[in-house]
Amino acid sequence: MTYHTKYNYVCANCGLAYLPFNDHLKCPRCDTEGTKTFEIVKEAIKAYNYHKMIYKSPLPPKYAFLSLGDRYIYLACKMLADYPGKDDEEYINAFIKTNWDKIDDIDILSEHYKAFLIQVLEEFKRMEKQ
Repeated sequence: MTYHTKYNYVCANCGLAYLPFNDHLKCPRCDTEGTKTFEIVKEAIKAYNYHKMIYKSPLPPKYAFLSLGDRYIYLACKMLADYPGKDDEEYINAFIKTNWDKIDDIDILSEHYKAFLIQVLEEFKRMEKQ
């Protein structure tokens, strides 16, 4: 069984589907502050560890997107699975470009996903040091 979350969110002003992963994070399309905050960074790390334990790989053989949060989890696990251990920002930029087909509204959300993946990587490194 793969790790899933029920996180879903759309901007109340413009309807863009995205997850505010920090307090006061604004909508990438209309700049309206999100009304909820989701712990998707921690959930993504949990999913990475769970998949490694169950499947011996950060990515399960098949992964269904049952929620918006599942897209974030999939991208984070894929990013961490391929992470070379250096040049973080350069790697994340290249990762987003090569995985754009898995991201809806990429033209609007690329900076949002970049910030999310950077935060995932920072949390992942912090947890590895413990």
